[in-house]
Amino acid sequence: MKKYSYIDFLAEFGVRGAHPGGMEATKYIMQKTNLKKGAAVLDVGCGTGETACYLSNQHHFKVCALEKHPIMLKKAKERFEKESPTIQLVAGSIENMPFEQNRFDLILVESVLSFVEARKALVECFRVLKKNGTLIINEMTLLDVLSQEEVAKIKQFYQLTGCFNEQEWKQLLVEAGFKQIEKCQVSLTDNDKVNELELSPNMDLELFDILDEHDSLLEEFKGRMGNVVLFSRK
Repeated sequence: MKKYSYIDFLAEFGVRGAHPGGMEATKYIMQKTNLKKGAAVLDVGCGTGETACYLSNQHHFKVCALEKHPIMLKKAKERFEKESPTIQLVAGSIENMPFEQNRFDLILVESVLSFVEARKALVECFRVLKKNGTLIINEMTLLDVLSQEEVAKIKQFYQLTGCFNEQEWKQLLVEAGFKQIEKCQVSLTDNDKVNELELSPNMDLELFDILDEHDSLLEEFKGRMGNVVLFSRK
């Protein structure tokens, strides 16, 4: 068994915008919303906190950021203290969020659901979202029919709980209670490459092996594995 997971790699390398399309995709997605200043927004799986800071500083939302990885929590805390001290940082999992129901106007979930029990997580998102609130997911998706061996290879490396295609993601949203599900077409660029890092000190060299394998898998499944952005309402 590997010493480090893919999530450990992201945390130790401090990969900024560690989701499909990076921050450029996030900015494009948020242009499609019509939320007013002061809206309550939850950034689930906030990582090092770049997206949360953008939502707070550029859109002037009341932002809450949820994260469970200890290293990412530490880096997010340091970022928020410097860049956006009004953000509420909460340690916790999307599968069991420590929030009351009907709290948020918008929930943003980028590259999180594939790593957890998606059904349970979406039910939790529905619970804490206000009536008529919006959920946005930006998640890894299958663009082609893969063999069981290929799916197993992807799931093993990334330690995923599931690999879904676009229709399956939509069905999961419906089962959780969401409606008005719409796809947002986002063109990915080279911004999805690992190019903005906040490295932890004294990193284990084994982490670089994970980076190499990640790049190899991206090349192997190019055009067959991608992402989907879906908007839905409660």
